[in-house]
Amino acid sequence: MQYLLTPREYKMLKTGSMHRTLKEVEALQRLCTLAANYVPTVRGEPVGCILTNTDEESFCDDCPAADVCPCEAKSWNK
Repeated sequence: MQYLLTPREYKMLKTGSMHRTLKEVEALQRLCTLAANYVPTVRGEPVGCILTNTDEESFCDDCPAADVCPCEAKSWNK
């Protein structure tokens, strides 16, 4: 499934200025998790979402959805 946003909608989504219901946040989290698990990164393979990947080496740094992901427990490589 693919969603196309206008530049204005993307900016609102990215800055968090869009009021989101719990249902919308859950849907956004599912989409971000799918992107992390299946969209290839610069390295050529998906990074995997920290919410579904039990590998302790998983980080949000290379995630294609890191900018819009609503997860509050993001893990960054230090």
